[in-house]
Amino acid sequence: MSHEIRIAGSEVSFGCEADQTLLDAALRAGIELPYSCRKGVCGNCAAVLRAGQVACAAGDAAPPGRMLLCQCRPRSDLTIEPASWRRIDPDARKVFDAKVYRHARAADDVSILTLRLPAGQRARFRAGQYLQVLLDDGSRRCYSMASAPALSDTLELHVRHVAGGRFTARLATLGAGETLRIELP
Repeated sequence: MSHEIRIAGSEVSFGCEADQTLLDAALRAGIELPYSCRKGVCGNCAAVLRAGQVACAAGDAAPPGRMLLCQCRPRSDLTIEPASWRRIDPDARKVFDAKVYRHARAADDVSILTLRLPAGQRARFRAGQYLQVLLDDGSRRCYSMASAPALSDTLELHVRHVAGGRFTARLATLGAGETLRIELP
């Protein structure tokens, strides 16, 4: 069942399925909201629920009076008040199979991963934006691009190793020439 999600103080609304997070539905509808980890840890996607009912994941670490859009699903039509938002072209996000150009250790718990995009493709992003690594199990991991935000076919990521982390395990075996599926902003 689809629910209508309205952004408080505007005429903007978008649909959200009952099994979909509010963040995912907004992004698919071309509404950019602040977010980072997509795991309910960072709190960047915190918003105020003005009307309606939601179901949020257990352990939701939202600040008092707020909900995390990456962890909540609608149970009715909603009115939300995010910290900020803007319209984007949902087709502007690009998914690529990037090749690992270099994988080096900066420290015992940090890898520097240099990725190359397919021939003829370039990355266009702003400082502070993230890319998402799409894992085989369907999960995603967000990483800030350490490269300068110029039009380039090479991206650099600084990845901290997390004990038990899904991508950390994959990172340990990742070598030059292997591919990673990524989504650019």
